[in-house]
Amino acid sequence: MPIGVQSIIAVGLGALIGSLAPSAGEQLKILGDIFLNLVQVVVLPLVFPLIVLGIARMESVKKVGRIAGKAILYFEIVTTVILLLAVGLAKFTGIGKGAPVQGASSEDLKSLDPGVDFHELVLHAAPKNIFAAFGEGNLLGAIVFALLVGVAMAAIGEKSEPFASVLESVAAVMFKVVGYVIRIAPLGVLGFISYDVAMRSVHCLEPHDPHHGEGPVIGICHPEATPDELGIPGRAADCDHIIVSCLRSLD
Repeated sequence: MPIGVQSIIAVGLGALIGSLAPSAGEQLKILGDIFLNLVQVVVLPLVFPLIVLGIARMESVKKVGRIAGKAILYFEIVTTVILLLAVGLAKFTGIGKGAPVQGASSEDLKSLDPGVDFHELVLHAAPKNIFAAFGEGNLLGAIVFALLVGVAMAAIGEKSEPFASVLESVAAVMFKVVGYVIRIAPLGVLGFISYDVAMRSVHCLEPHDPHHGEGPVIGICHPEATPDELGIPGRAADCDHIIVSCLRSLD
């Protein structure tokens, strides 16, 4: 069965598990976390040899520079186009209008991440220990080191062939590992969907007002009543609309 079909089935099963057994859905999040960890663990061992071999096999260092320049230009153009499309769609659809921001305070912004520190970015690009960079998942440092190794291999020529053969073997092995990780992608989807639906269900059934804490229960016991008649406010009323509608559809 194709991975795409398995993932779609996993979405449906995850939604059922999260809705019918929220506690089990919360526990299944570990499947998604394991999948993400496996994806992250194969990135550096796969990217490093590919970059080194790609540069070492080029005809000249000048060609490497031209390709790097084209790659940077392509990245800048695509990023700019994506940003323009995102802003244009946001303006066209009016997303965010009517959001309840009256109670927001500028003090909350102080806890946000200030952004990228250029000094730290440069230091990450030049790690003092490449093994520590690999261990910490410092992708930028590993890429810069791979560029240096590739240029050095291209400079020494045939003497680098034994090391190139080792890197080719590493890349082939990592491609195989990536295939194994992709096969368990439906389990990761199942875990995350189950957890997300379970958390939304629990949040939906939590009392949102101390005077109307039993709103959802009343909605279930009295399917003919409306949330407004029961005095259920805000987001709790949204949940009861779903509950009442489901119960009425069973009549």
